[in-house]
Amino acid sequence: RLRLALEALGPAFVKLGQCAAAREDILSDEVAAEMRRLCDQVAPFPLEQAEALVKRELGNAAPPTLGDVVAAASLGQVYRVSVG
Repeated sequence: RLRLALEALGPAFVKLGQCAAAREDILSDEVAAEMRRLCDQVAPFPLEQAEALVKRELGNAAPPTLGDVVAAASLGQVYRVSVG
């Protein structure tokens, strides 16, 4: 539940959990393993949110069509994109 709470609180808290994952000397094995999931198994944020960010950043330029999420991390994610 701690990992899910950190994900819900946003990128800064995910980073905090990632730092905690390296501290197996102070965390139980179970908690440390769960925190390590924040290093490579972060859920992507909604497509609508990503599209709004791209549109805001590009302004009047024709926004690309976002496809499937290729990878998600604490501070960003990667999409397949169609342009044109």
